[in-house]
Amino acid sequence: MKRLLSYYNVIVEPCPEEFKELLENLKLNNAVNRVVPINAALASRHSRIGVECPSGRVIVDTITLGDIAKVVDVEGAVLKMDCEGCEYDVILNDYEHVRLFDEVYFEYHAFITKIPVEMLLKKLSKDFECEIVSDEDFYKWHRYSRKLLGLVKCVKV
Repeated sequence: MKRLLSYYNVIVEPCPEEFKELLENLKLNNAVNRVVPINAALASRHSRIGVECPSGRVIVDTITLGDIAKVVDVEGAVLKMDCEGCEYDVILNDYEHVRLFDEVYFEYHAFITKIPVEMLLKKLSKDFECEIVSDEDFYKWHRYSRKLLGLVKCVKV
């Protein structure tokens, strides 16, 4: 597989309907040549997992950051994850690839994983300065406490 330039965006979307909509939006916005869309779920290893989608639960293949790094130059790039719990798996079990990025943004879902966000922050503190950036409006909207859900911004030191 040919490696693409670093200015490409990669969007990983596991839900079939949302992936189809993503492809349509890329065409409508003339972004087909700037985005690599991948219909899979992000994880630290290859497997097949169940994912809740608007149409119901579907079984999908997983892709790793290592797979993405084979297609797009991720060194110095920005990683954004909002994957309903996969952020724990990826950060804790595939840190060698996470640390290639200059910035990491993610929504943590401790209410799903039952793992405190402090575990992620401790791991990331090896290479990044991180802060929880979600505000009071975020917590009012989502109706979860800071311990269970939030937004994190990390910048490489």
